[in-house]
Amino acid sequence: MDWHNESKTFLVWINEEDHLRVISMQKGGNMKEVFKRFCDGLTRIESLFKEKGFQFMWNQHLGYILTCPSNLGTGLRAGVHIKLPNLSKHAKFEETLKRLRLQKRGTGEEGNLCRVLGNHGLLRIHSIFLSCQKWHPGSSSDAFMENS
Repeated sequence: MDWHNESKTFLVWINEEDHLRVISMQKGGNMKEVFKRFCDGLTRIESLFKEKGFQFMWNQHLGYILTCPSNLGTGLRAGVHIKLPNLSKHAKFEETLKRLRLQKRGTGEEGNLCRVLGNHGLLRIHSIFLSCQKWHPGSSSDAFMENS
């Protein structure tokens, strides 16, 4: 079962891979808008649950409790799809991703840089945003690798 807004930029999946998956996405580079829509939507969902007498499972030590232990904490996953022409072929690409605490997903020239987030989700999303800002099309791959 799923629900989405008219523009399909906010989606809620129910009882699929997880009990609940909330997705905010859009084309373009406005990550702030995507994250704000996610936060607003999740706040609304949580208030609807509370009206019905339910709440998300949360533990002082572990954070939010989800169906998969690897998602304990915020359960938040943030990602971007960006084109990295020839950058992924650079000798220091994997080293740079590790230093930035990012993961490469996908194949070919387009990858999904993402990081499953722990208790400091907002800081990690900010880190992804800053990492994306550092790469400017047409700039030197060497400069990006050295300055990231």
